[in-house]
Amino acid sequence: MRAAHLHDWKEAVKQGLEFFNIGAPEMLPDSVNGPLVHYDTATTPTVPADLTGFTDPSWKGKLGIASYNAQNFSGYGMKNGQDAMTTLIANLLANKMVVSDSAGDLLSSGDLNAVSAGQLYYAATDTSAVATNTDQPMYLQFSGVNSDAKNPAAAKLWILWNAYDPAWLKLRLTDEKFNSTSEPFPGLPSTLFATTTGLMKINQDAWFGAIEAGTTIFETTDNRDQYNTMIDAANTALSGG
Repeated sequence: MRAAHLHDWKEAVKQGLEFFNIGAPEMLPDSVNGPLVHYDTATTPTVPADLTGFTDPSWKGKLGIASYNAQNFSGYGMKNGQDAMTTLIANLLANKMVVSDSAGDLLSSGDLNAVSAGQLYYAATDTSAVATNTDQPMYLQFSGVNSDAKNPAAAKLWILWNAYDPAWLKLRLTDEKFNSTSEPFPGLPSTLFATTTGLMKINQDAWFGAIEAGTTIFETTDNRDQYNTMIDAANTALSGG
């Protein structure tokens, strides 16, 4: 059963999908997010299942990443340690991984075969696709009310509306204006996710597939400091420092 199709949060917890247990109790789960590999199936039918696959000589000069997406390596670091992560980045750079904040444009022009990025914001072709990998970091994002909020009651009502209003959630999953938003959190009724269309469905299927596979390490309040350490180290390694 898909994580996103679980109607009861207790059932989600029982299956190890503790989406409601990993944040501070005063915060409300808002959305799920994580990096995705963008590629075009017309020229690149498949991409490696893990990040080390991109170090193969056949991928020399074919993978790109923006300098601000170094955090995409943090899941690998959480699994294998910081030294292994920085070695992986060094090996990818040695394999001519392209670090460019225009990596998406290079993918669209055919100069790259794949890009490690976030969700797919626009489809350059009808064959645009995304994939996850077994080293995937993922994040459950939360909404909360600032302690100094001028109108905390109104803020709480807005958060509840943002997280639970069926009409609003359906709009987020079907209107192209919201292609750049992250996925409403798994645990909502399956009827909601069944309505997803377009790029949001492409992203949704990838994210939920990663969750189902059980290979992701979610950022939590308990491991956030370790994640931040990995992200800092990844940033340094990606810049060649």
